[in-house]
Amino acid sequence: MGLEALDKYLPAGAYKIIERMIKPHSVLIKIKNARATKLGDYRLMNEDWKHQITINNDLNKYAFLVTLVHELAHLYTFEKHRDRVKPHGNQWKNQYVTMMLKFVGNDTFPTKLEQAVIEHLESPSASSCTDLNLHKALRRYDRYKSDIFTIESLEEGEHFIWNKDRVFKKGEILRTRYKCVELKTRRAYFFHPLTEVEKHSL
Repeated sequence: MGLEALDKYLPAGAYKIIERMIKPHSVLIKIKNARATKLGDYRLMNEDWKHQITINNDLNKYAFLVTLVHELAHLYTFEKHRDRVKPHGNQWKNQYVTMMLKFVGNDTFPTKLEQAVIEHLESPSASSCTDLNLHKALRRYDRYKSDIFTIESLEEGEHFIWNKDRVFKKGEILRTRYKCVELKTRRAYFFHPLTEVEKHSL
């Protein structure tokens, strides 16, 4: 995908900053269909240091930007440290914060969302999904889906569909995840509170 094609996925004014971040590097960016297990990823493609970043195509513009910067921070960290540091260690965190701050204070984010971003940057996590405050703030800008609910919005004991056609029963929350049982296999799975699912009626 050509670099200029990213503009339509980003908040107004963000493209020029992203362009400056990407241009010095040999990186292929791919837009992927929505994936249940990740919003984006980064990987080194070959020994010539050709980098690849993928981003889900169903993200709103603000979530797309946060995810893209998250993955670009992995690229920068690898180029500086190779594989000598942890994927989400202090080197990555410092790089991610430095890059994200370029979008703070310049009207890239709406006021309330920018505050959530600032709080997130005080101690960034491995994924925006694991920062409940930021994730909730970002989801306010999602396109409305009348048939989609989050795990935390369901009542205990309600049934839901996840991953196309798998039916689960919502159980109790254990620390930070809901223990849910798949009806077909009777196996227990642990879901993030903000996992998006469909309601199911037996």
